[in-house]
Amino acid sequence: MKFLKTYKTKKWLVFGLPILAMCIIIACSKDSNDDPADDGTNPDDDPTPAEMTFTDFDPKEGEVGIEVTLTGTNFSTTPSENTVKFGEVETPVKIATATSLKVDVPEGAVTSSLSVTTNGKTVSKANPQFTVIVPNPVPVITGFDPEEGEWGDHITIVGTGFTVMDNNVTINGINAEVLSFEEDDVQFLTVEIGDNTRTGKIEVTNSFDESGESENDLTVFHGRWTQLEDFDGGTWANATTFAIDGKGYVTMGTDGITQSFNEVWEYDPIVDSWDEKDNPFPGIARVLAVSFVIDQTAYVGTGRRNGINYGDFYKYEPQEDMWTQINTFPEADRFSAVGSSTNNHGFVGTGSSVGISKSKDFWQFDPQINDGEWVQISDLPGEARYSSTGFSIADKLYVGTGNTGLIGLNDFWAYDQETAQWTEVASIGTGRSFAAGFSIGDKGYIGMGIDSDQNLLNDFWELDPATNSWTRVADFSGPTRLSSAIFEIDGKAYIIGGTSEGEYFSDVWVFDPGN
Repeated sequence: MKFLKTYKTKKWLVFGLPILAMCIIIACSKDSNDDPADDGTNPDDDPTPAEMTFTDFDPKEGEVGIEVTLTGTNFSTTPSENTVKFGEVETPVKIATATSLKVDVPEGAVTSSLSVTTNGKTVSKANPQFTVIVPNPVPVITGFDPEEGEWGDHITIVGTGFTVMDNNVTINGINAEVLSFEEDDVQFLTVEIGDNTRTGKIEVTNSFDESGESENDLTVFHGRWTQLEDFDGGTWANATTFAIDGKGYVTMGTDGITQSFNEVWEYDPIVDSWDEKDNPFPGIARVLAVSFVIDQTAYVGTGRRNGINYGDFYKYEPQEDMWTQINTFPEADRFSAVGSSTNNHGFVGTGSSVGISKSKDFWQFDPQINDGEWVQISDLPGEARYSSTGFSIADKLYVGTGNTGLIGLNDFWAYDQETAQWTEVASIGTGRSFAAGFSIGDKGYIGMGIDSDQNLLNDFWELDPATNSWTRVADFSGPTRLSSAIFEIDGKAYIIGGTSEGEYFSDVWVFDPGN
């Protein structure tokens, strides 16, 4: 019996005590969870977070800055608790849900895998990689220097987006030759202004066919001066000129040593040669005379020699090399006047006379009546003057500039033969006298001369009657001067000789406005 009691005691110790301990633990646990204030939200009670997955992204390629959407599961809905990288470059998450993240491709990103890190777990997507598209560079012009120029001048364009080779540059639609490319913090293109270029925007097109345009215009003084062979007649100034049937003529004038000439020279632009005609001007040789052309005949008269003024007039027919005297200018003594023609009539006005340093009267000449009839028309408005200049465009006569004896004038006037009225047009800018004036096509030109402060000028300006405005064109390329001879042939102007501070010239220049 004693053995049996011992055996039962041992059996209870082996099996009963563990069961009793387990019951105590369960009871304690139940007591703890029976707290009515415990709602089960204790962090210590949270299960292990569900595993994050990163399954796809869209789009698969794009430029820096575009939005990309990453899809998966179990992302944090707090954007900052997700980390997204393009390769090694991190980008902030803009919008986050449990199944999607929205980010922008960051600066510095290159084609690479994408990765997402959430709750300490990182998942990469390497197949496919995200392809970063590098956009073609677009030219941006930030400036150019100088800001004005003539045909053939070099301009340096400053900006970005140019390419090392194959840049195409235009100025107002006209090609400019690219001379060089340089790169520092910014890029530089040096170009040459092409012929026939006008003021306008600069456009650069790079090798990717991307283009950019300047904000401001490049001011182009269009036209080109080209020096020809010197005048065969020697140095010459204050001469009289005209052009007939594709040839130019120069007569009278002075070389500063000889009082004046009466020989006649003919210029042929096709062969660039001069030929002295057999028959000289038949009147007294003189300076500061006027001329105009009507129906292939030149009319030449007025002028001054040894302090004596003249009003005699002659017509010259180059086909026969023949001079014929016609009716004298009504104001018999006149020099430094202006002469031109339109609608088969000649016009002479302004200038100086004996006892009158300046005048403003104007006269119309009709070659069809006897030996030519002179009829006075309305005076030129504005101040009386001498050494003015004039030209004709279509059916109108244009007269302006000149000197009052005190100042150089800059006003300009148009005379309409049909209405017999003068109308003021745009002024030239700098007042001057002894300037060179001519017309080519539907444009008028004036330049050189001397201003009120006795400064010699070399600028040239183009009048557009349609817009009533002057546009600066290419400066005269030779030495500054006044009293040059000038005529127009086939859309080009020829300037011969002139004088400057006692020096007389024999050079010849041709101006092509590119019209």
